[in-house]
Formats: sequence, structure tokens, C-alpha cells
Amino acid sequence: MIIAVYLIVKAVINMVIGGGFSLMGIILPVAMALVLFKGIRFTNLIVALIVAWGVMTNIKYNITHLPSTLIYIIEAVIDILAVLSLVTNNKVRQHFENKLTKE
Repeated sequence: MIIAVYLIVKAVINMVIGGGFSLMGIILPVAMALVLFKGIRFTNLIVALIVAWGVMTNIKYNITHLPSTLIYIIEAVIDILAVLSLVTNNKVRQHFENKLTKE
């Protein structure tokens, strides 16, 4: 649940920092939060891949443009912790096991 809320808050903060609202910028995090909340099987891995991809595509720029990108480095660290939690934490993984949908 914490990761789901984090994804939405992160999207809103990035829109504020970036200076503009993006419909797709909010739809994807809300969709990821919903599937995490529902516990649909294997969606933890899909969300982890999407978040990790975001970190990997931006990390070089963020490192080479320090200190102005420090907030994005902090965001990347939190993202990596979220990915690790989605993939390795037993309680989180149990939420996504033995069901296709949560009824």
C-alpha cells in the first residue's frame, strides 16, 4: 500500500517540479497503484520492472548533473527500495500469490 501511494505522490511531485500536468503522467501511476492494491498475480513484478526501467533510463543524466538533480537521485534510491520490496519481501510477494484477481 505504501508503494502504491508513493507512486501517485511521486507522479504529482514530478509534475509540479516539471511545471505541467500530464494525463498519462498520472494514469500510469494510478493504474500501477490499483493493481498493487488489488494484488493481481505477478503485477508486483511488472510494476517493479516499470519502476526499475525509469531509474535506469534517467540515472546517468541525474548523476552527471549533480547537484541540481539531487532530488532525482533521492527519488531513484526510493524507487530502488520499492523495487527490492516488490521482488524480495515475503509479505509483499504473498499478497500477489495464488490468485488471478482478488474478489
